[in-house]
Amino acid sequence: MQPSSRRNGIVVQDLQEETLVYDLESNKAFCLNETSALIWKACDGTRTVSEITDHVNRDLDDSANGALVEFALDQLLKEGLIEGYESNSHKQSGVSRRSVLKTLGLSTAVALPVVASLIAPPASFAQSGCIVGMQSPAGCPCNNNGDCINSCVAGMCN
Repeated sequence: MQPSSRRNGIVVQDLQEETLVYDLESNKAFCLNETSALIWKACDGTRTVSEITDHVNRDLDDSANGALVEFALDQLLKEGLIEGYESNSHKQSGVSRRSVLKTLGLSTAVALPVVASLIAPPASFAQSGCIVGMQSPAGCPCNNNGDCINSCVAGMCN
């Protein structure tokens, strides 16, 4: 297996200690910590999981092991950020955060890969001034589409 990072339909922004990935198709934003970003970037379609582990170890001073890399790959696969990888979670109960911590020891918990995601609202919401479940700037309630339920004229709801 040679996992490959998904490159189509995403926007990537590297920050100091994390990488932001925005999926244009699902309107989801992902924040990869340093460890998960290193693993994601190492997935170039030419490296096996063990070669990715070796590559990441060079940057993390030998604190990564196969369980940590597989845990990150499972997260990245679940979020649709890599292709060409078959998770081992169907063969076993999956690599859990707890089992990775047991394997690594608590001293390296900082290196645990994290892929945090959130769903971004569609661009049309920015134009309406409405936030679902809230009120528009004019005070009108907003519906699930981000539109004002009542028409607002001069700050008054009709």
